[in-house]
This record gives sequence, structure tokens and C-alpha cells, in this order.
Amino acid sequence: MISTSGVLAGEQLRQYEKNGFLFLNDLLAELDLSGVYHDIQLLAGIRDESTVVEVGSGAIRAMHGSHLISEACDRLSKNEKLLAYARSILKTDVYLYQFKINMKAPFVGAVWPWHQDFIFWHHEDGMEEPNAINVVVFLDQVTEFNGPMYLIPQSHASGLIEPISIASQSTEEEGSDWKKDVSADLKYQIPQHMVFELAEAGGIVAPKGGPGSVIFFHSNLVHGSAPNISPYARRIVILTYNSTSNVPPQTGRRRPGFLVNATATPL
Repeated sequence: MISTSGVLAGEQLRQYEKNGFLFLNDLLAELDLSGVYHDIQLLAGIRDESTVVEVGSGAIRAMHGSHLISEACDRLSKNEKLLAYARSILKTDVYLYQFKINMKAPFVGAVWPWHQDFIFWHHEDGMEEPNAINVVVFLDQVTEFNGPMYLIPQSHASGLIEPISIASQSTEEEGSDWKKDVSADLKYQIPQHMVFELAEAGGIVAPKGGPGSVIFFHSNLVHGSAPNISPYARRIVILTYNSTSNVPPQTGRRRPGFLVNATATPL
């Protein structure tokens, strides 16, 4: 059994539990990321089925499962600093559920509409509880200009928010077209009136910082990001750690292995 003893100071944990996220500047050192930068260039040239591109420009929007073919990405997913915080917040052992690199190319990086992540895992994968955490690692300097993530503090307390249009969604087999889950026209979006109400209550923040800065955020936190019309790239790694007590049941519906880890080996 891996120790789940906390690394968070009491105030940090209270901040996470209240707001649904914790932002730490420069948590990781350059050494932790150096190999990732190198491998991203190689991965970008592969353009296989795990790669999603922007409509129109063809620029890479997201790469999934990079830890399966990149040693540097695999090492990052097992970084003990990240794991210690994840275990401390979830109060349990964890395993890697998803690994993705989201990229907002200069001038053409498109919007990520307001959404929650747990709803995708719940409806598409059968995850029962939101006992998973997203860990966002900045690879570039993230500023107000190049499409930072927008977070609505305290919105995680609203629980899972079902879109109004969910009943009219296509009845095709769940998980059969996973790219709809990562496009600029997301399958599960937060209705505008609810975004207004949540923002009125909690505000909107956009964490900014240099490479190695990290956001830990709750799987029900409402978030999104604006297009990147700046001349500067914004690349982030998003690692999702799930509790080992929250493994989705083995069912017939299963999204690709590069998108959702089928094994729950504790890290």
C-alpha cells in the first residue's frame, strides 16, 4: 500500500476544498519537463488516431496517451510531487486515468466551452463518483493573452450538471465517437444561464504562470478557455488521477486505451 500521507498545508487543503482547485507556481523544475519538450516534437509528427486537430487550420488541438510511447511523459505521470498532492487531496491511492497534452497553437488555438470533466467519465466510461482529480502542468508561459484556462471557483459544489440538451443527444452507442468529447463543440456543455449564476456566486479566475506551474482541480469544477489569437503557444499536460476505489466497472462500453487507462495499477 502506498502512503497517502498529506503534503498539503492545512490552508492549501481548505482552499482546495472551498474553491475546487489549487494553483502552485513553479512546482516542477525544468528537469522534470525537459524530456517532454523533446518528445512533443516527435509526437506531433505522428498524427495517429490519438491526435485531434483544429477544424479549419489542422493545427494540433490535443494528443492523448502520450505516456504510452514517450518515456518522458511516462515519467511525468509518475512524478512523486504530483502523486503526493493527488493522494493527499483524494485521501486514497491513485492510478493514472488519462494523459493528454492540450495545445493552443498561436493565432488558431480554438475555444474549450464551459464544461465539467466528470460528466464525460460518468456517461462515457461508467465512473460512479467524482473521486478523480485533474493535474494541469504548464509547459509554456501562460498569460492572459494565449488562452489560459478559466475556472469558476466553488462551482464543484454544485455537483454534476446535466446539460439541458442531453435528452436530445444522439442515441449512438456511448463512447463510439470519442472525438466529440474533445472538440470545440463539446458534447456536454454547461448551459449559459448556469455559467452566469455560478460566475455571479464564485467569480472567474485564470491562473497564469511559467513552465512547471501546476493546477490541481476537482472533476466537477466548471472550466473552459478562450481562443488563442496571440502569437504565443500555450501547451499544457493534463494528467487525471482516479481513486483506486473508484475504478469504472468493466462493461461493454470502453473508449480507446490511449484515452482511458483500462488498468488501475496504483502509482
